[in-house]
Amino acid sequence: MSCIIYADRLKEEQREAIELKLPPDFLQTYPEDEITFKEEILIQGETYLASDHLVIHGSVHTSVLLPCSICNQPVKKTIHINSFYHTEELANIKSHIFDYSEEIRSAILLSIPQFAECNEGRCEERKQMEKFFKKSNITPSHFPFSSLKEK
Repeated sequence: MSCIIYADRLKEEQREAIELKLPPDFLQTYPEDEITFKEEILIQGETYLASDHLVIHGSVHTSVLLPCSICNQPVKKTIHINSFYHTEELANIKSHIFDYSEEIRSAILLSIPQFAECNEGRCEERKQMEKFFKKSNITPSHFPFSSLKEK
């Protein structure tokens, strides 16, 4: 399956449903990457024309394996993009065929969390690593809006 929309088949006020299951290799990660995708990517939504724009609206669901920030073991994190929107001006769509796979791929990759920790944030090796964590002694001393009062 592909992420292709035929814009010339859509008429004003008409909506076309989108329901795709894409393989994880759709995201083109490399074997040596620490971030891997093992599950299908589910895309659900709709597409329609709004004036001179093609609108794609939907949700994207998948999961990613990341290394734990503490012990470096793989951690599975789900990715839910509940409000994916993309608009494309019809004048920019050559031959009325629009491939939105790069937009989906970008949205998924941007949704990957920067940090992950196993055991839902309670990595068993955290206690061993605490001696290497920097303790913060900074206390806020300046409150620029403290003189403002609620009315």
